[in-house]
Amino acid sequence: ASMLTKLYTRFFDVARMATGLDLQPEGQEPVNWLYYKPGYEYRPHCDGGCRQAKVALGERVASSLLYCNVAEQGGATIFTKDQLKFTPKKGDFLIFTYNPDPESYSEHAACPVLRGNKSTATQWYRNGVSNDWTWENVNDGISHRAAKKTRTEL
Repeated sequence: ASMLTKLYTRFFDVARMATGLDLQPEGQEPVNWLYYKPGYEYRPHCDGGCRQAKVALGERVASSLLYCNVAEQGGATIFTKDQLKFTPKKGDFLIFTYNPDPESYSEHAACPVLRGNKSTATQWYRNGVSNDWTWENVNDGISHRAAKKTRTEL
């Protein structure tokens, strides 16, 4: 297997251990590569599940960031509710869950990069998706039952 496949598989191994959920790679969103140069930031946001007492099947339940490159100055990840600040080193892996997160503790931001560049391999994890019912089906509002019926008709 390629290095990227091994890395992707490892992301899911860690996510299963951290969340206790049976998160499998099939049907998930692809890894997203985020690149920040000086002045770039990511404003406070939730990847999913903020202000929710329950997360529906197929929705995002966790996020991870592999810090492939870190800024010389700035670029920390901050959790806005309690001002928890994570200043990464190259190779650090941050994972957090929001299943559920009624108090919005998972709301976070990428602080502005002041000097240098930062890049992350970001993975969002969804509970219950598969090759038969993918993250795209969930985003398009296609129910698990409808997706399964469509697959059997093919």
